[in-house]
Amino acid sequence: MPTDKYNGTRTWWDMPANRHCQGANFGFADGHAARYKWVVPKVFRSWLQPVPPEEMNDWLRVKACIKQTMD
Repeated sequence: MPTDKYNGTRTWWDMPANRHCQGANFGFADGHAARYKWVVPKVFRSWLQPVPPEEMNDWLRVKACIKQTMD
C-alpha cells in the first residue's frame, strides 16, 4: 500500500523563491506548464521551516503538483 511522503507534516523542505514577481512556473509530465502566483510573499528562514497559516494555500498548491506516494 502506498504511503504519504509527507507523513502529515506541513513543512517547506526547500521553499520556492519570492522573486520573479512573487510566483513560479511549474512544468508537468504531460508537457504543459503553469504559472503560480504566491498568495503571500515567501520569507526564507531555514531550509526546513513550518508552513505558517497564511502560506497554507500556496503550500497545498505546490504539494498537489508533486508525486505524493512512495511506490
